[in-house]
Amino acid sequence: MILLLLLLMVGQHTDWTSMRSNATDVLNGSFTSCPDGDGGQYGEQVYLWRRRSIAIAEIHLGPRGDFAVFADEVDGERDHRGADNLLGPASQYDDVPTVAGGRNWSISSLHLHVNIVRAPGSFPECYSFFVVVSPLPYIAAAR
Repeated sequence: MILLLLLLMVGQHTDWTSMRSNATDVLNGSFTSCPDGDGGQYGEQVYLWRRRSIAIAEIHLGPRGDFAVFADEVDGERDHRGADNLLGPASQYDDVPTVAGGRNWSISSLHLHVNIVRAPGSFPECYSFFVVVSPLPYIAAAR
């Protein structure tokens, strides 16, 4: 299985630091979204996950603590609160109370697990997170 990940910068005031420790992870790193100096708009990053040159998913980080995973690739903006966001209606980090392990989503249709944990940040106006997107473990079916 070959994974190809392309980075599309949608906002100017974001930061991604890769911490890939597992070759099978789709994403593993820290993400920060800060307001720009002019209008206070927060940045967003969009990752396109491809396998064998076929778009499998778009993974949206930001703006702020907003996250989305879509099962295809489209040109233009996408509504993170729309029904096609596979993270469901609670895609904002703070939509539900979190535990020490952060927020977790399992997306069976893409065979992905998403884990997002709030990270300490250097600037109080910024939103920082540790993000891991990894394949769900395969379970052999009994025969």
